[in-house]
Amino acid sequence: MKKIKAVFVTKKTDLINKEAEIIKRLGYLEVLIVEKKKTQTEKVISAYIDGIEIDFPTDGLIDKEKELIRIEKEIQENEKKITEAERNLANKNFIERAPKAIIDETKEKLRSGKEAIDKLNERKKAMLK
Repeated sequence: MKKIKAVFVTKKTDLINKEAEIIKRLGYLEVLIVEKKKTQTEKVISAYIDGIEIDFPTDGLIDKEKELIRIEKEIQENEKKITEAERNLANKNFIERAPKAIIDETKEKLRSGKEAIDKLNERKKAMLK
């Protein structure tokens, strides 16, 4: 198996740097780059988890068609999460009866779902160039 490069784009740089060696071993990474703002311009596939964007340069590593299908599926999954969160937040009974923590969690799901879709659409657009 070929070791690969990964770029973590996050505000949580201290956490990622602290655990970099473990992440490299578990992810079978040759190179791990951590940055607060995206500086890489090469084509990548990405995962977006809890405010952390993980980019993997694609130089000869992926099937473009399969990756576009994966991105579209992930967009659809996030759209479902957004729809559910919006439905709950628009429901008076939910707002009146749910604990504040649940309401806050639902708002966070809505925010993170929208953010994920934006990132995925950027990735899709970049792959289609």
